[in-house]
Amino acid sequence: MRQCVYRRVDWREAPLTNIVRAFAPFEPLIFYSDLPDQVFITDADAAEFPTALAQPEHVATWIVMSSQSANYDAVWETLSPRQDWRQQFALRQVVGATYCYERVGSP
Repeated sequence: MRQCVYRRVDWREAPLTNIVRAFAPFEPLIFYSDLPDQVFITDADAAEFPTALAQPEHVATWIVMSSQSANYDAVWETLSPRQDWRQQFALRQVVGATYCYERVGSP
């Protein structure tokens, strides 16, 4: 089993490419992160979101998901039961029921 390396995620220092997450549970993340909207791939992105969930290792730099959101989290529901993407991502931070994964490998 791969060891998790936790570190505080400072989104302002994170690579500004492709943070995959559901919109409703993390709406404040977009607003308070000071990151441009285009770095987020959400369920509101009809073209990119299905690909991001099907093959996150090809699309995402970060994956943010929640196991206990008051709103439906399509990222959690789709990716949490799967193991195929986990070889390319490391769990970097857990805050409550929110999990932040960073891509560390290549597909």
